[in-house]
Amino acid sequence: MSRVAAVTVVAVLLAGCQHALTRVALPGESPPAGMVAAGDLHVGDEVRIVLRDGTIAGATIADLRPDALVAANGTRYAFADMTRLELRKVAAGRSALTAGALITGTVLAFVLLMLAAGWELDP
Repeated sequence: MSRVAAVTVVAVLLAGCQHALTRVALPGESPPAGMVAAGDLHVGDEVRIVLRDGTIAGATIADLRPDALVAANGTRYAFADMTRLELRKVAAGRSALTAGALITGTVLAFVLLMLAAGWELDP
């Protein structure tokens, strides 16, 4: 039984947390439904940036300025150079669903293997 627990823990850890990307309205854009305004970003937020030249960068915000954001590594990204900005957040519901499915699948597989090996359920 300890092997089943170990396999379950490893599977959940390997699955990791699920993340969701939410589009951020760049300054000057009005955010439609489902988008976040650039003013709602905070230091420490993780973002995905798509620049006009096609470069895609992931960054943790270290400083927010009216015309740009500065990443933790010191790189400055001007809002005018961006075609898309997305906020990365942990999707708690998706993470819980993934973990639950992995645990359920592991337990079910264990029970089926035990029944195939001749194990009998006591009433």
